[in-house]
Amino acid sequence: MRIAKAEFEAMLREGIACRSDGPWASPLHLVPKKTEGWRPCGNYHALNARTIQDRYPVHHIQDFAHRIYGCHVFSVLDLVKAYTQIPVNPDDAPKTAIITPFGLFKFPFMSFGLRNDGQTFQRFIDEVVRGIDFCFVNLDDILVFSRNADEHHTHLRLLFQRLDDHGLHVNVPKSTLGASVVKFLRHEVSSEGTRPLPQRISDLQNYPQPTTSEDLRRFLGVLNFYILQTFLAPRSLLPGSPP
Repeated sequence: MRIAKAEFEAMLREGIACRSDGPWASPLHLVPKKTEGWRPCGNYHALNARTIQDRYPVHHIQDFAHRIYGCHVFSVLDLVKAYTQIPVNPDDAPKTAIITPFGLFKFPFMSFGLRNDGQTFQRFIDEVVRGIDFCFVNLDDILVFSRNADEHHTHLRLLFQRLDDHGLHVNVPKSTLGASVVKFLRHEVSSEGTRPLPQRISDLQNYPQPTTSEDLRRFLGVLNFYILQTFLAPRSLLPGSPP
């Protein structure tokens, strides 16, 4: 709870969260951050069940693979608290409230865990980079690809300006700039194309045999990510199979 309390105190100072006196209250939930630490969010199961689904597409790895042909320099940009750029309708903000041992908090900006948070942000970021053909965006992760270093420098300058114009900032320490090989969406991206990270394939090959229906659903979900979204042949994932 100390971690959650410290995070909420920081969000209060930054205006990302505020105290609520409304009738809505979702349980507190902690999820791991991309790198280290924990992010408090709401367990919005009840709220999400009453939310109309947004069908806007969130992009996948196969959506850009053909666009990197002839490119040799890549960057992967991580955005700083990008979701907080999306305001919540003031009348709906009380619905985002999270109940904690140290108070009830609502969010004037989009919070993680809401049913349509990914679709809403993808729509926003697609508008931000509209007309830019040298980058691919999956939620708050951006891949930039160029034919050479000089072109890449120009591309980064143009993209950084576009992001700044929309109040978005790059987390440089967590980004990879000007590399020949980068990691993006659990894949390795280079001039040779895209391929799953070796560790991910190893994880699948060594996945414990499912013993319950829930285990099986979880495994099929992981398998689906690599087969249906990355064009991997199922047989190539089996131990002892020829390449």
